[in-house]
Amino acid sequence: MLLKDLKDQFPSRGLAGHAWGVFAGLLSALLLTFTLSHADSLLVLLLVYFVPLPLLMAGFGAGALSCLFGLLSGTAALLGIGRPDLGIFYLLTDALPALALSTLALRSRLLPTGQRLSTNEGSLLALLIAYPCLVFLGVNLSVLSRGDDLLAMTRTALTGVKSQVDRLLTANGQTLTQDMQDALARVMEQIAHLTPSLAMSAWLFSFLIVLYIAEKMLDQKDAQKNWTLRPPFQIFQLRIPVWILYGAAVSGLASFYAPAPFDYIGLNLSVLFSLPLFLTGIIVTHAMARRMRFGLLFLIVFYLLISVFVYLVPLVALLGVVDQWADFRKRFAESPNSKGENL
Repeated sequence: MLLKDLKDQFPSRGLAGHAWGVFAGLLSALLLTFTLSHADSLLVLLLVYFVPLPLLMAGFGAGALSCLFGLLSGTAALLGIGRPDLGIFYLLTDALPALALSTLALRSRLLPTGQRLSTNEGSLLALLIAYPCLVFLGVNLSVLSRGDDLLAMTRTALTGVKSQVDRLLTANGQTLTQDMQDALARVMEQIAHLTPSLAMSAWLFSFLIVLYIAEKMLDQKDAQKNWTLRPPFQIFQLRIPVWILYGAAVSGLASFYAPAPFDYIGLNLSVLFSLPLFLTGIIVTHAMARRMRFGLLFLIVFYLLISVFVYLVPLVALLGVVDQWADFRKRFAESPNSKGENL
């Protein structure tokens, strides 16, 4: 009975699926080495965000154990070519998160009705939030234990960027005025404070995009040819776990009132915790547009506004917070006046 329950919770496609996993790991490792060896080309370098795609496809299509084989084969390949640095990078940023997502996504529980309920989208998003948070906290703990300061280290690294701008302008016969230097210094200081959250946000959104692509590539309309082992994602049904709301509130307060360096840690964590709320606000906006006659035009104007007026972004996140209790999406879905069902 226990074996059957485990088999139902963690489905697999057997040896063929494990071979798929090994191939996926080698393919993802090859993609990583190829993109980093062409770092001078921005277009090629952007492919680094697709490194976990083969692993996720192996995980969702053949099972978490196949994804584990992919992790092992990809890491071994990078270590085998004498690149332990790339192996560790691959393991931490791509392989381990892909394995954790595959394991959680394929897990299900049996309801009293006899129906199996798969892990919801909110739990998967929570995992993608928790992982970089733990890494960020671990890095800060390591740096602080050595008596260093991560913010000061970031400032030092960005000093080289400012020097490069100076050299570039000088080569073109231009010089930075004092006002320009002061403005550049302020921008660099803001970037230094937000560098970890910017990096974590880029990683999070890239993983969400690749996760969606992997699921869509496996999900076939014909149920007999369906390659995915779990039901399709329902992004418009996303519900944020409550602990993320509390995390955003606590870290936000810490960013204002905690002493250094905890204000810096709180600031970056609050940005990361706010991303699911912003995403929920976007989903609510799309649900609202569905019941409008000119819903597509409304969405175009909405995205233009939040792109130009960045201070509107917190309002969208606040909409996502309120929706957790008000459930605007349900009200819009029940509205008889829906006009844009295809948005």
